[in-house]
Amino acid sequence: HPFQQNALEQRLEWDGKDDAGRPVPAGCKVKVFLGHTARYGTSIAQSPHIFKHISALACDSRGNLYVAEPPVARMPVTVRVFSREGDYLRTVSPPPGGLKPDEYAGFDVVGPPGNPFFVPRQNVAVSKHEPVMGMTVSSQGELVFSNSGFRIRKFLTLVRSDGANLRHGSQLGPWQLATGPAFLAFDRDENHVFVSGMNAGNVAKRGVYHCVFRFGLNDPTPEQWVHKHDWGGKAPVFVGHLDELGDDNEHFNVPRGVATDNSGNVYVCDFLNDRVQVFSADAKHLHTIPVDRPEQIAVHKKTGHIYVLVPHQTKVDSKTFPTARVIK
Repeated sequence: HPFQQNALEQRLEWDGKDDAGRPVPAGCKVKVFLGHTARYGTSIAQSPHIFKHISALACDSRGNLYVAEPPVARMPVTVRVFSREGDYLRTVSPPPGGLKPDEYAGFDVVGPPGNPFFVPRQNVAVSKHEPVMGMTVSSQGELVFSNSGFRIRKFLTLVRSDGANLRHGSQLGPWQLATGPAFLAFDRDENHVFVSGMNAGNVAKRGVYHCVFRFGLNDPTPEQWVHKHDWGGKAPVFVGHLDELGDDNEHFNVPRGVATDNSGNVYVCDFLNDRVQVFSADAKHLHTIPVDRPEQIAVHKKTGHIYVLVPHQTKVDSKTFPTARVIK
């Protein structure tokens, strides 16, 4: 009531007042609708500018910023791209829509062609809840990063800057003997990356590797790395020594961030030796830059300026700096 059920004609009585009980001016018309029509308004999902946690950053040749966020179950790490002004541009990982089916490498495409769903195959470009610690972008726009954590196989992950061809590259050492963070930097030919900061994990309790590795992007995995916890004499050390620390120009004491300049020189944060070590592309020592507790590093390809991240709770000249700082 007052509607008549199962009838196509209805009569409604109206007292001439609005919802507030005020008389409606003369000449007003009333429209009665039988239902609602849904239409798209706007998206109210999570903003791309909101992160629960940021684990790695990288810049491409245009100055666009790549931001990595730890993954969720059974999906790749999240990587979003922003302009120099902070505008959101796109998501690189998980893969965006609009790509060709064969560009979803490592994913099974299911569902109707007009509205497909992409399911990652097991162990393909999936970080297994582990955050990305190191990330770098080539001059051709290929993004390379590695998973972190313990008791998992550590791989390079490669993806085009438009999100296509997300896939695994080289395995970074033996299973359970190459763990923890992996700070990355391309070498001059961009077919290899320098890797620092890894350690042997909890299995052998050997601690940090006091060296910088040099891996190809798609190196075949040695048999020893698959079935044994053994480097098998195939550790691709660029500078430093696998298990030997020191403070001369041939040794490191906990190497951390790594970067390269436009000439192919390699910059390494020698954390506990309070310095940045600079090497040529053929691993010859060139310079030592004193820096208190250098954690990560970046080198501007055009100007040559060096940016060093110093972590929190650092003492310099008897003064304690409670927050992280970037030194230019």
